[in-house]
Amino acid sequence: MTRNLIAAEEQLSKARKAQLLEKDIKMLTTQLDALRKEKDQIRKEDLEKAFFETPVYKTFHHLSVHRLNQFPPTDSDWEEMNKIFAHHFPSYHSFIHDDNQLSPEQYRLAILVRLGFSSSEIGILMGKDKQRITNIKTAINQKIWSEKGAKTLVDHLKQHF
Repeated sequence: MTRNLIAAEEQLSKARKAQLLEKDIKMLTTQLDALRKEKDQIRKEDLEKAFFETPVYKTFHHLSVHRLNQFPPTDSDWEEMNKIFAHHFPSYHSFIHDDNQLSPEQYRLAILVRLGFSSSEIGILMGKDKQRITNIKTAINQKIWSEKGAKTLVDHLKQHF
């Protein structure tokens, strides 16, 4: 009888230790997940900041500001922009390219919106007039959020990202 009592107390002690270990494991798992998310967010922010130092961004910025006697970006400039943008903004790229499958023209505009270019700068870079830029924004807003008009597109994209 004493042996059974001692064995039962030992098993109870082991069970309590196991419960404490399970609680510790859950707590540590939660902490680890939070740290991973924080690391991913920092990496994402670093990638985005680094984009603004790339030669392709500087070229586009220069072209958008100094438009006299200059041509809009070439197809190869756009290809380079698309490739580097996809690397530095992977979730945004996936959202506008894969999830919503914007047309090439809509995709270009969505990139420029994300990079903070104004409508007039976007018009210069895309070689389009103000009305055409508004029409493209309206089409994107309609396609992604089923909302008419162009005014809320920038806000929607900012809120989503």
